[in-house]
Amino acid sequence: MVGHGSREPDGNEPLLELCRGVEKRLGITPVQPCYLELTRPTIDEGLSSLYRRGVERAIVVPLQLTAGRHVRYDIPCEVGKSLAKLSNMFVCFTNHLGAHSTLVDMADSRLAEALADQPPVAGSTQYVLVARGSRDPLVRGEVFRLAQIRQFMGCIEEFTPCFLAMAEPTFEDCLKTAVSRNPTRIVVQPYLLYPGRLLNRIRGTVAKLAAEYPHIEWVTADALGPDDRLVNCVVDLAKEAQEQDFHRQLV
Repeated sequence: MVGHGSREPDGNEPLLELCRGVEKRLGITPVQPCYLELTRPTIDEGLSSLYRRGVERAIVVPLQLTAGRHVRYDIPCEVGKSLAKLSNMFVCFTNHLGAHSTLVDMADSRLAEALADQPPVAGSTQYVLVARGSRDPLVRGEVFRLAQIRQFMGCIEEFTPCFLAMAEPTFEDCLKTAVSRNPTRIVVQPYLLYPGRLLNRIRGTVAKLAAEYPHIEWVTADALGPDDRLVNCVVDLAKEAQEQDFHRQLV
């Protein structure tokens, strides 16, 4: 299971907890956490550890919400480098985590929790979905599609997508547009897997605008996880992937 990795130790703990949950669910199947960057174990160290334990077939799970460069290039590249040193090990890859339909249910749950103690408002509400961001147009399209799904399924008039970096519309511009529509309430939903630095940044931006526009009610939802349903997502993705061929060489 491949997480992004953080320099902050607390930022890496959710992946370890998720791995423990998956390993408990699978029983004797070994589950190895590793990280793409910034911390250890690396992908090479993770696969090497499994190899020393006698594993010959490994299912690689990219714990990413969108199929950006990390999913399509960086993780397969690192896995390929490792396989070159590990004879007789074969791998297959699952879809990225955000491809699982349960992620929409989790997002709905976080939104419902954020609004649970909020009284109904007489005026309009603006909903903002904010993702990490990428220069990859496929990632941008994926986030826009998610916003459309949330809008359709939640009977929400408009769920506006935006990004923290590297893509437009930016989070700041999106909030300014929301304010210009004179809403009674603005609801911000972070499309982030776990709490951390980026969620704190989102909350800080919202707090500044709340002070500037106190007549608007501001609500910020939590990150998608931790959530017990993530274990189900990983297991489902792994079961789907193992029905494919395992490969020795990556193209």
